[in-house]
Amino acid sequence: MQEKSDKNFKESKQDIKRMQLEIASSRTDCSQNFEKMQADCKQMQAEARLRSEEMQEKSDKNFQESTKQIQAELILSNTKSDERFEKMQADFSASHENVKKNAD
Repeated sequence: MQEKSDKNFKESKQDIKRMQLEIASSRTDCSQNFEKMQADCKQMQAEARLRSEEMQEKSDKNFQESTKQIQAELILSNTKSDERFEKMQADFSASHENVKKNAD
């Protein structure tokens, strides 16, 4: 009976040691997985930051190009308006001169 008890005790001790090794191995695995997840997260953050910077640069460039285009269109529009105003002034002056001539 004592032998059986001793045998069970040794087996239990071995089971406990095996479980302790499994727990230690599991902790190591978890720690390695956590470190890998942290590294992956940092890499994704860096990639997201880079994409954000690229998008901001494109947005800034598009804004500058749009601004230049609008300015060019305004200058052209103002030039055409000035030309129409000058023509109207010339037409008015010519009409006024005709009225003066006819009045004489």
